[in-house]
Amino acid sequence: MKGKKILSSILIMAIIILSLNVSYVQAADITVSAENVEIDEGVTEANVNINLSGNPGISTIGFNVGYDASAMTLLDYEAGVIFESSEIQPGDFTKNPYFVSTGTAKNKTGDGCLITLKFKINEGCKAGTYPINVLDGGSIGGAVDIDDNMHTLIYKSGSITIKSKASVSSSTSTTTTTTTTTTTTTTTTITETQSESTTTTVTEAQSETTTKKTSSSSSSGGGRSIRHKTTTTTKETSTEITTKATKEDIKKVTEKATESTTSANLIKKDVKVTIGSNKVTIGNNTYDIDVMPYIQTASSSTMVPLRFVAIAINGGDVTNADNSSNIIWDAVAKTATVLNNGHNIVFTAGSNNVTIDNTDISMPNGVVAEIVDGRMFIPFRALGNALGVAVSWEAETKTAIFSVQ
Repeated sequence: MKGKKILSSILIMAIIILSLNVSYVQAADITVSAENVEIDEGVTEANVNINLSGNPGISTIGFNVGYDASAMTLLDYEAGVIFESSEIQPGDFTKNPYFVSTGTAKNKTGDGCLITLKFKINEGCKAGTYPINVLDGGSIGGAVDIDDNMHTLIYKSGSITIKSKASVSSSTSTTTTTTTTTTTTTTTTITETQSESTTTTVTEAQSETTTKKTSSSSSSGGGRSIRHKTTTTTKETSTEITTKATKEDIKKVTEKATESTTSANLIKKDVKVTIGSNKVTIGNNTYDIDVMPYIQTASSSTMVPLRFVAIAINGGDVTNADNSSNIIWDAVAKTATVLNNGHNIVFTAGSNNVTIDNTDISMPNGVVAEIVDGRMFIPFRALGNALGVAVSWEAETKTAIFSVQ
């Protein structure tokens, strides 16, 4: 009888332990992402939504948002659809990165806009793309629910793109179409008075353009009004066409060109490094490096070589990493500075902090940057967050993945 009681107690304890483990495993990954916003040159304000996805229900969240202070100034914020305004803690707008945090006594579920950040575009700011970096909040960052379950945050940065002004001129349009054959050359000149027109230069590599024009002309034979259609097909690298175009037509062409450029720029290219391997994979290509990632014993953090990985993420030449101008090494202070889209990101050997634009952020789990085999090693999540790229861990192969696009 006594043995049965002992067995029963063991079973109860096992069930409790399993339930605790299940609770931990179910803690979900939540993505925090900044939107990509476009404004015209001369516009003085821009609003950027910071969104949550994969939210199972959290009560508290904290993270940083960094931006180019030379181009813009953070003025205010507005609560989104997940937390009330009273549940968002106002941060210090003079600090960059800006710390976003919330707090409530109950779980808030659902995806969507967490907060809208309102920026003023600084006077004299030129056309271009300026990153909005979503970053780890350090020792006070992360996400928890009311049961104190920790949830992993995945960060995705966005941008504010300032588009240069396009000039549209009004003039009378004259189209001259010339059709040439081996035996006969025919030239037809069509003149129209138009209230709104433009001259557009179209450049396409080996593209085929067909221009069709219908006009009315007077024939000398019998004085009849004859309508004829002239079709010209040209195949060339650069063609200048002067024709009638409404603002709606111009808008459609611009949107199509922008869509093509955006699609080209969003090609995803993963950077992968594996524990115990001296290889770095960039997309479909693999390169040798002279050191291997490892797990730091004290913090159980995956450590990756800063120079090789940062250069790979930024699209540099990893085969010539030691000569890269994007990484600055100070042998006296033992600091490595990464130049990233106008931001200075500094790691110091033996320190738990990463400094982003003069703001110190603590790295989680007490991990410190360290020098091994003559190379600076950094926790892979802290590096990805600082550079504004999504990170993930492939447990089966012990591979750290940086998703770059």
